[in-house]
Amino acid sequence: MRRRAARHVGVLLTATLTALVTAVLLVSATVLAPGVAQSALERTLAGADTDESELTASTGMDEEWLGLDERVRAVATESGVVASVVASAASAAYSAPGMPDDHRLAVSYVEGADTRAELTDGRWPADGAPVVEAAVHRAALDTLRIAVGDILELHPLTGDDTPVPVTVVGAYVPADAADPVWRGYGAGVRPAPSGGFTVVGPVLAERDDFAGRLAPDTASAAWQLALDRDAVTLDTAVDAAAAVRELRGRLSDLRATEAGQQVSVDGAVAELVERARDAAAATRALLLVVVVMLAVLSGWALLFTARLVAGRRAPASALLRARGARTGPMLRWSATGVLVPAALVALAAPPLARLVLRPLREEVEGTPTAAAGWIVAAAVAAGWLVLMVAVDLRSGRSVSGVAAETARPRRAAAQRAGLDLALLVLGMIALQQLRRPPGEAGEVVVTVAPALVVVAGTVVLIRALPWVARAVASLTTARPGIAAMLGAQETARRTARHVAAGVLVVLAITVSVFSATTQSTWAAFRGDAVDLAEPADVRVVVDTAVPAAGSQDETRDELLGLPGVEAAMPVVRGGYRDGELTVDVVGVDLEAAPSVVRWGETDRLSALHGEARGALPVLVTSGFAEALGLSSGDEATLDLGGGQPVPVLVAGLVDTVPGSTRAAAVLADAEALSTRLGLPAGAEWWLSTVDDGAAAATAARELTAVDDVTTHAQALADAEDDPSSAGIMTGLTAGLAFTAVFVVIGVVVHSVTSFQSRSAEYALLRAIGLGRRSVAGSVTVEHTVLLGFATLAGLGLGLVVAWLVVPHAVAGLTGLPEVPPLRLSVPWPVVALLGCAIVVLAAVLVAVQIALTRHIDAAAVLREGT
Repeated sequence: MRRRAARHVGVLLTATLTALVTAVLLVSATVLAPGVAQSALERTLAGADTDESELTASTGMDEEWLGLDERVRAVATESGVVASVVASAASAAYSAPGMPDDHRLAVSYVEGADTRAELTDGRWPADGAPVVEAAVHRAALDTLRIAVGDILELHPLTGDDTPVPVTVVGAYVPADAADPVWRGYGAGVRPAPSGGFTVVGPVLAERDDFAGRLAPDTASAAWQLALDRDAVTLDTAVDAAAAVRELRGRLSDLRATEAGQQVSVDGAVAELVERARDAAAATRALLLVVVVMLAVLSGWALLFTARLVAGRRAPASALLRARGARTGPMLRWSATGVLVPAALVALAAPPLARLVLRPLREEVEGTPTAAAGWIVAAAVAAGWLVLMVAVDLRSGRSVSGVAAETARPRRAAAQRAGLDLALLVLGMIALQQLRRPPGEAGEVVVTVAPALVVVAGTVVLIRALPWVARAVASLTTARPGIAAMLGAQETARRTARHVAAGVLVVLAITVSVFSATTQSTWAAFRGDAVDLAEPADVRVVVDTAVPAAGSQDETRDELLGLPGVEAAMPVVRGGYRDGELTVDVVGVDLEAAPSVVRWGETDRLSALHGEARGALPVLVTSGFAEALGLSSGDEATLDLGGGQPVPVLVAGLVDTVPGSTRAAAVLADAEALSTRLGLPAGAEWWLSTVDDGAAAATAARELTAVDDVTTHAQALADAEDDPSSAGIMTGLTAGLAFTAVFVVIGVVVHSVTSFQSRSAEYALLRAIGLGRRSVAGSVTVEHTVLLGFATLAGLGLGLVVAWLVVPHAVAGLTGLPEVPPLRLSVPWPVVALLGCAIVVLAAVLVAVQIALTRHIDAAAVLREGT
C-alpha cells in the first residue's frame, strides 16, 4: 500500500488539494451566508423612514386618556415587537394676544421631550406649578414677541374660552424637526397653505398640566410605537410581521365599543419587516447562487481527480484481483490510503476558511453557524473518502478491461444510461422558471435553477464536442500536413478521454463569467443608487426657521464661499402618501441643475420652463405614471404635498428623479413649487465642488443654521463598506478565485496524465518515422480543439446564465431602493482577460508537452510494452 501511494503521490496530492478547496468553499459559505443575510435585514430596517419603522396610534383626547395610555402600553409590551412607546398630545386651537387672525398657536405634550429636543435657553417645565410652566420652540419666540421668563396668555378657541396664563421657562429646538411626535410643527412656524392658518409653536407643557389645565376638547392624543429591531432576525421575521399586524388590530379595538371614539393606527411596519426578510433572503440567494454553481464545479472536480487516481491505480488493482485479492482487503487498502488525506482536509478547511473571510471577520465571527463549519468540513472529507474508495473499487476489475479502457475510453455510465438527458430536461424546467418576472421566483428557485441551467448547458456542449471534433478533423484532412490531421482525428476518435477535463473547464469559465458579471452589475447598481440619493457633490440641509438663517441670496453667498465650491443650487422638497403609494416631490433650479446634478436626463429639464394653461409642468417617473394612469401630455390635479390640489401638466416621463430613490416621484421647477405649495425655499442646497467635497462639507457643518451635510463620495464609501454588500462582493471574488484553482487543477492534471498515459502512442509515432515537429503539432491541435471549444463554450454559457439570473438575483433584493432600474453590466475586460488566461495556460502546457515529446526514448518505451 505504501509503494502504491508513493508511486502515485502526484495525482493523490492533486485530489487532496481539490477536496481541500471544496471544503474551504463550503465552510466559507456556511459561515458567510447567514451573516450576510442578517446584515441585509438589519440594513433594511435601519434605512427605513420613520413612518415605516413606527406605528402611530391616535385618537381624540378626553378624560379616558390616562387609562387608555396604560392599555396601549400593555398591548405594546405583550406584542413583543415594540421597543418603545412615546405618548404625545396636541391642539392648534389656541390664540395669543397680538397674533394675526390667520395664525394659530399649537400647544403640546411630548413624552421625554428633553431627549427629543435641545434647550437653547432656560429649563424644561415642571408639572403642577401655581402658574402652568411651558417651553416654547425657539423659532416661535420672535413670532410671539416673547422671551424666556415672560407670561404667555393662551386663548382657547373652542370649548371653555377662559384665558390660561403660562410661564415661559425655556426655549428649545427639536433634534429632528421631522419626528412625528412634533405633529408637523417641528419647524416652529408652519406657513399657511392656501386658505389655511399659519401655525406657531408648539408650546410644550408637562402631561398633567396639559391634560388637566390646558387641553381643549379638540386635542388629540397619539402614541409612537417603535419597532424593536432586535426582535426581527432571520428566524423570527415571519412571526414578527404577524405580531405587528396583530398589534394593529388590538390597538384599533381599544375603543371600538365607545360611541364616537376610535383609535386610528397608521404605519407600514409589517410591510417593512417583510421587505427586510425578502432582502435577507434575496441577498443570501445571490451569494448561494454562486456557491451552488461552485459546488457543482467542485463536485465534478472531485470526481475528475478521483477517477485520475483510480485510473493510475487500475493496473495494479487488476493484477491484485487476478492473483486472488478479494473485495474486503481491497476496500481496506483503498480506504486506508485516503484516510490520512481526508483527515487533513477536515482539520485544515475551517482555519483556511476563516483566513478567506478575514475581511469580514467582525460580521461573521460568533454567528450561530460558525461552529457548523467543522461539521461541513468533516462531511466533505467523509464524502470525498467514500467517493475515492467507490471509484477505486470500481476500476481495475480485470487486466483486459484496463487495457481496453486505456486504448479507447468509453462514455460514462451515466451518459450511456441517458441521465445527462434527464439533467437537460431539469435544466429546461429551471430555464422556464428563470424567465418569469423578477420577484416571482422563490429563493430555492433562484438558488438552484442557475446551477441546473449550467449543468444542462454543459450537457448540450459535451454532446456537441464529438461533432465539433469531427468537423475539425474533416477540415484538417483536406489540408496538407499530417500533424493537424492526427491531432483532430485523435480528439474526434477518443472524445471520452477529454470529456472530463472539458466539462471542468466549461463549468469553471461559466462560473467565473457569471461571478464577474454579477459583481459588476451589483457595483453599477449600487453606484446608480448613490447617484440618485446624493445627486450632488455636497448636500446641505438648512433650518430656515432659525433666526440666524439669512435670506436665500445670503445663504447662497455663504455656501459659495466654502472651500472648493463652484455652484450652489437651492432645492425644494415635498412628498405625500396616496393610499399605499408614497410620492417624493423635488424642485430644482432649471438653469443650475445641469452643472450640479448627477442625472442622465438633464436635457429633459427644458420641458419644465414656463406654465401651460395655468398648469405646473412636471416630469414624473414611469412608476408614478403607471400607478395613476398618466401619460406624457396629460393634465391632472395632484396634491404634491402642499395640502391643496395643484393642476399639473405631465411634460414627460422619466426613469428616475434626482434626490429620490422611490419609484413614484415628481420633478418640477423649484421656484414654481415653492410659490404654488408654500414649501420652504432654500431649506436644502446642492453644491458642486472641484474635489470630493470633503473640505466644503466640513466647513458647512460649522455654519449656524445648517442641520445636516452629506457628500456623494462618503455615501458611496458607506455603500461599499456595508456589511451585506461587502459580503456579496467577497463571495463573488472568492468564486473567481476558486474557479481559477479548479481550472488550473483540471487543465494541468489532464495534460500531465494524458501525456503519461499516451507516451507509448507518441513513441510509436516516432518509431514509424513521424518527425518530432509533426508529433508536437499533433499535440498542439488536440489541446487547441479541446480547450478552445471549452473556453468559448464556457464564456458563452456564462453570459447567457448571467443574463437569465442576474435580473432575478439583484433586482430581487427588495431591501434596496425601489429605483434605479437594474442594468446588466458585463465586464468585458474581465471576460477577455479570462479567455486570454486560458489561452496562456494552454500554451504553456502545450509547450511543456511538446518539450517532453521531443525527449521520448521511443525504443525504451516500446521495450517496456506499456
